[in-house]
Amino acid sequence: MDSNKSLKHQFVVTLILAIFNLLLIAFIFIHSLTPADISQEESGAVTDWLRYIFPFELNDHIVRKLAHFIEFSALGVVTNLTVFSYCRSVLGGVFFKLFVCLATAVCDEAIQLNVSGRSGQVSDILLDFSGCLFGLFITTIIISIVLCIKRNKKKKG
Repeated sequence: MDSNKSLKHQFVVTLILAIFNLLLIAFIFIHSLTPADISQEESGAVTDWLRYIFPFELNDHIVRKLAHFIEFSALGVVTNLTVFSYCRSVLGGVFFKLFVCLATAVCDEAIQLNVSGRSGQVSDILLDFSGCLFGLFITTIIISIVLCIKRNKKKKG
């Protein structure tokens, strides 16, 4: 009975993470569908806000590239957590994780090819995929540390 409850809990966690993963991909794609003039207004507002907070010079280009990297890092984190919650293995589903990240980056840039004032760029695919790899890497390290701590507690207890 306890095992059944644990499986249900694992299923619910995996389902919630998978939904969050899909919502994050939708968020990325919706931003890709934003025409250039609106997108520039948004990034300009963020740039102004960041200039107010940080004492160094920022421009829209840096902020836009940083936003790409951060949103795709988040995708890497959520994808890794989703697959881990399903596989229960740190390196499980590695090719699936990489596929989701790369496919999202490619689709993101392909969407921009059809949006007014936007362009899809191979350099952005590489930046996006690098963000995903960073998110996957950081999450893998954190999961490994947590599992190691749990294993050590089990040995002591």
